[in-house]
Amino acid sequence: MCETFNGIILEARHKAIITMLEDIRQYCMTRIVVKRENTAKWKSSCGPRICARIEKERVKSGKWQVEWSGGAKHEVFWDNLFFHAREGYVVLLENHNCSCRKWDKTGIPCQHALAALAFQGLDPLEYIAHWFKKETYLKAYQFPVNPLRGRAFWVTSEEGPLLPPIVKKMPGRPATKRRREPMEPRNKSKTNISREGRVMTCSICHTKGHNKARCAQRTNVATNPQAGPQNETISTGNEGSSRGKRPKASVIAAVRGPMQTFRNHSGGIIVGREVRYGFAFITASELLERRHRNLRENNAKLAQQSCTSMESPPATDIEFLVFSTHASTTEPTAEANQRLADCLQTEF
Repeated sequence: MCETFNGIILEARHKAIITMLEDIRQYCMTRIVVKRENTAKWKSSCGPRICARIEKERVKSGKWQVEWSGGAKHEVFWDNLFFHAREGYVVLLENHNCSCRKWDKTGIPCQHALAALAFQGLDPLEYIAHWFKKETYLKAYQFPVNPLRGRAFWVTSEEGPLLPPIVKKMPGRPATKRRREPMEPRNKSKTNISREGRVMTCSICHTKGHNKARCAQRTNVATNPQAGPQNETISTGNEGSSRGKRPKASVIAAVRGPMQTFRNHSGGIIVGREVRYGFAFITASELLERRHRNLRENNAKLAQQSCTSMESPPATDIEFLVFSTHASTTEPTAEANQRLADCLQTEF
């Protein structure tokens, strides 16, 4: 009743004090009249909802058999042929009591009590608790709220006008929703499914109870690169969050190894950036030194061949594979090879 009343006066609570009290008074005056008129239209001694519940329990009472002990007690039982067992209850009509305890809690006869009442030929409406009766319901609305005259007829107080309280603005955004109970569900949407009570399964170790962000095997990848396909994820230092940042290229090279990164390379010299943990790259200065050394060796061979023969070998026999220092691919650059070949032809 408290939650229903708060929902009704939700609009009136945002008004001034006197206006709010007037709205509440008018609502209570109208509600008492409407409830009294609806109660007078009842066709039985109980409300329509109580009659619907009795009819629902009456349908279930068809399978029960009743045995009378001769006094006020009745044994209501049912033979379960599937389990070869008998299910039985004891009903006391005078005390409004059943051993299933449902009649005691709700005040409405259960299916066992209805079977006993049908055995005795009694009216179930006479065995309903008194607070569900029509007479008790009318007593709750027997005192009406008297109407009042308008504000122009009110007596002016000598204390002066009633001022509203001083409003103190609290920090943060004001709350518009009510506080829920601890066991009350937070999400009442019909389309979105709540994640409460769901058991997480890790995609790395396939163990229930945690996800991959808090998996203990995720931190072993950097120290054990050969752990297998389930340790393919690289630790980035953000194991507490579900969305970690992408690891750096140097960390990937350290974990996978330089030869695994360029496992599709067929051979030749690779020019690239210096890597701290790998030796698959060489700098541009080392490449230039190798080029000069090869030129000196070729010049010495040509000098020896010129002494024995007047013909010089073609310059196309010498081949270098030059790779781009900024490109991520390991394929040789055609323009660099052409420039190198032209340079060798001019020098020889």
